[in-house]
Amino acid sequence: MTDAQQDGELIARSARNSWLIITARFISDFGAFLNMVALSTYVFLLSQSVLHVSIFLACRVTGGIIASAVGVPFFRRFHGRLSLVIFDLIRAALLALLLVLPPSAQLYILPFIALGIGLGNSMFAIGLNSQLPWWVDESRRVATNAWLTSASATGAVTGSLVSGLLLAASGYQLVFATNIVTYLLAGLCIMPLRFLGHPAVEKDKQPRKEWRNLVTGLRTAPLLAGMLLVTMADTLGSAAHNVGFPVLSELLTPASAGKTMGLLLAVWAGGKFAGARMANYLLLQRGIRTERLFFAVWR
Repeated sequence: MTDAQQDGELIARSARNSWLIITARFISDFGAFLNMVALSTYVFLLSQSVLHVSIFLACRVTGGIIASAVGVPFFRRFHGRLSLVIFDLIRAALLALLLVLPPSAQLYILPFIALGIGLGNSMFAIGLNSQLPWWVDESRRVATNAWLTSASATGAVTGSLVSGLLLAASGYQLVFATNIVTYLLAGLCIMPLRFLGHPAVEKDKQPRKEWRNLVTGLRTAPLLAGMLLVTMADTLGSAAHNVGFPVLSELLTPASAGKTMGLLLAVWAGGKFAGARMANYLLLQRGIRTERLFFAVWR
């Protein structure tokens, strides 16, 4: 095979990988918001307690925090498709428990399900993003990252809407069954991925040293440190409205709380989608610097 043929094959593989990753991210986030709407209202339905909803969502967020701490080292050691597919199967298996266990037992295991799903959702996203350079060539990465954000927002919009509509039409069992299928489909999208090269397994990096390097780097880059602080504040606000949405939905429309919560989250996700596409346009077409765009949004 000539060099030109090899380059053509790598370009074609990179393009195929890019769209498979974007599709998998869309399906995964569709499932994540599908169960976020359904499970939040389901916990409130079973318990009639705001405290239980708060515990459920706190467990889900805790899963994400754990994933953020261990995700990158994990995928350095266990890179590739298999780890991502395993997290899809774990998420599907956790939701399957709600189809086989009686409602009297479900309330006590829902916090653990929330922890597992939060961990699985975040690990899946981290696994895709951290391994993107091995799947997509440099010329496509900016566009792929922009489409990943758009796919995530689109998944949030459609997942929220579909969850609310399914709850209003058929009930929770159909939503849980649909959610299981989405995670299995996300895993199927991951299976055809092929690395462009052969990444080496990194075992020698020490987490403490990396944290020390991060702190040192932030001290020399105050703009980046400010962006991280703003992002942390945004995450805190997002957690607060995630707790409030199911309670507010129940107060506004007790007979169709899931549908109302789906519509609330869909409007929020629609703004996220519009922002992602606008950012892509301003960055690639207008050449506006990323940090200026970031702080312009937060003024």
